[in-house]
Amino acid sequence: MRGMDSLRRMVRAFDSCRESFLDRFTPEELIKLFRAYQACSWDKLPDTWAETQIQDALNDIYPQWNDSEAPIIGCPMYKTMWIDGKPYRFTDESILIIETAKGRGKYSVRYSFTGKENGQAMMHFDMINIGNGYKKRILLDGKVIRREMSL
Repeated sequence: MRGMDSLRRMVRAFDSCRESFLDRFTPEELIKLFRAYQACSWDKLPDTWAETQIQDALNDIYPQWNDSEAPIIGCPMYKTMWIDGKPYRFTDESILIIETAKGRGKYSVRYSFTGKENGQAMMHFDMINIGNGYKKRILLDGKVIRREMSL
């Protein structure tokens, strides 16, 4: 695509973005955002992206797609899940691990899930029956997000 055609396409695409969002950036930065928008084939315009995705796009970091529709490199799409009233950000590549232990013993891994399977991970966590003296916890990328124990 030629330079002028690219600029016209960018103006048409960003025409429905919030004006307050577009005012934050220089013309060069808007071009970088448009390149990320085109390269990623995202159906959401940059004014709806997370701040980390915007910063990654401005640093020319965004996914390149291969024939299997899997991202090769770049900025992941963040999602949020709420557990006990707290938000936790994750991606499809995040790892959720369910661990159990007895008493003061060391935790051992029972199940492992990816971010795509976060619903299944929470269902499995809730289904684990902890008897007297047992405990369980779920970790999201190594950070404990929920813990239960019986006395």
